[in-house]
Amino acid sequence: MYQPYGLLTTFLILWLLLFLFLAFRIKGRVILLGLVLLVAIFWVNVQRSEVPAAEAGAVGRLRQLNAAMEDYKSQHQSYPERLPDVPSRWVIDKYYRFDLVSSRSADGKVVDYLIQGTPRHLPCLMTRSFAMTRDGHFFYTLEPRAATAKGSGAGVTG
Repeated sequence: MYQPYGLLTTFLILWLLLFLFLAFRIKGRVILLGLVLLVAIFWVNVQRSEVPAAEAGAVGRLRQLNAAMEDYKSQHQSYPERLPDVPSRWVIDKYYRFDLVSSRSADGKVVDYLIQGTPRHLPCLMTRSFAMTRDGHFFYTLEPRAATAKGSGAGVTG
């Protein structure tokens, strides 16, 4: 969930706050404590506002990958072995990992697939995992696992 630079930044901020707390007198300490509490209260809301955007981005990325898979099939008469490299306009890959689950015919060609979008860091604020089938049906689950076309979770037609 945390990058190494994020831990270093957090560590330095905590030391700075400790230094300021010890440097101020009583009135300054009360003001500093009040400011820290205000920032802490609003910081949770700032982090939670990323969740709907990331989930919407994951659904958009699934549609993008599904369209690329279908384009590949129309040109090569079969689906690709792995997910196509499609550039993303948003940094969705920071929050979600996308995997291809394929079904093969007897001769080894990919004939059907499921694209899964799973949060990179479980558990975190992003709790929904998504999946999209070849025919455009969406599925999601709130369980800490990859979504599938079967099992618990609701299906949503795209």
